Amino acid sequence: MSERPQQPLQAPPPGPPAHCLGALVVQASQQLSDLVHLELRRAQSELARTGEEAGVGGGMLGGAAVVGVLAAQAVVVAMIAALTLTLPLWAAALIAAAPGRPRGTPRPDRRSRLRRAAGA
Repeated sequence: MSERPQQPLQAPPPGPPAHCLGALVVQASQQLSDLVHLELRRAQSELARTGEEAGVGGGMLGGAAVVGVLAAQAVVVAMIAALTLTLPLWAAALIAAAPGRPRGTPRPDRRSRLRRAAGA
């Protein structure tokens, strides 16, 4: 094996070292602080964008609810108009505004089961 020639050890340059531990700690804390500030700004802008999108979605949902209520009212008006052909207006409005079935009445499938159970 060939041996490398040995070089004599050199002394460090005079003066404070370029990267002493204290300077490295100060530099690291400054960089960490900058990084945290940048991340907070980025998160803030991202949340603002997300909030705008959520606001648009909420507005669209509210608009759809209004359209649904108006459609239900139109159906009731059409039902009243159809009933006024055979009934007075007050009776047609009363029938159209009434709920689908009173609470105490059984549903049609239960009614047929009750008839079968009674033997009719």
